Amino acid sequence: MAVSIHERAVRLKKERRKALVPYFMGLWPSAAVFQELVAATCDSGADAIEVGMPFSDPVADGKEIQSAGREALEAGTTPLDVFRESGRIANRFGIPLMLMTYANPVYRMGLDRFCMAAAESGFSGLIVPDVPLEESDGLCAAAALAKISLIRMIAAGSDEARIARVVFGAEGFVYLVSVKGVTGSGMVEPSAGREARIAMSHTGTPVYSGFGISTPERAGRAAAWSDGVIAGSAFISEYRAAGVAGVARLVRGMRDAVDRGLNCKP
Repeated sequence: MAVSIHERAVRLKKERRKALVPYFMGLWPSAAVFQELVAATCDSGADAIEVGMPFSDPVADGKEIQSAGREALEAGTTPLDVFRESGRIANRFGIPLMLMTYANPVYRMGLDRFCMAAAESGFSGLIVPDVPLEESDGLCAAAALAKISLIRMIAAGSDEARIARVVFGAEGFVYLVSVKGVTGSGMVEPSAGREARIAMSHTGTPVYSGFGISTPERAGRAAAWSDGVIAGSAFISEYRAAGVAGVARLVRGMRDAVDRGLNCKP
């Protein structure tokens, strides 16, 4: 049975512990190394793992994640491969898994079938950045039927009225996009801390910051004003430079910074 991201996130917040959620592209650079990366990340202090499903038009992703996704697709990785390998991870490590994908694979397979397959593979959360709140009723219903949390996303620069609508009824955690751009790009927006505080004033669901979290210092800064941080592109870059051991070092550095929650503004 999948470890619930909702239960884990709520428990961490109750215990006043900040969450660290690394992202990895599914089955990249190979199925075996993907398992090694997850193992090293779990051993280094991750609280949950976000798994990307390779897709040909990843509009929210920057060059590092795009390149990893392209390489995975060229190696023949399919959605069913990601489900199968993630199921092995769920059974082996007992850590909450979220699936990050795009609307096309979900609707192509069918909402109910996709969400049920994700749940049966050990995912307890689903992130689909190109399905806006106003068009998400069907996906919400399918996720609820499969008993997985559809993660709501707040775009950088959102006003309070929009934030309040996004977080209403949110499960798992709320994903605050802290840059105006794609993953791995730019500096964290100066308004991100304010937007996190607004979100927290409208929901008790934990608020995690992602995008632009490329160093331990940035992770610590984001943790100072949110309930957790999500990072991905930095781990892909680090793997290319220093392998699995380098990724483990970076996770430990972010873990330390998140735990300290550097008391400074983003």
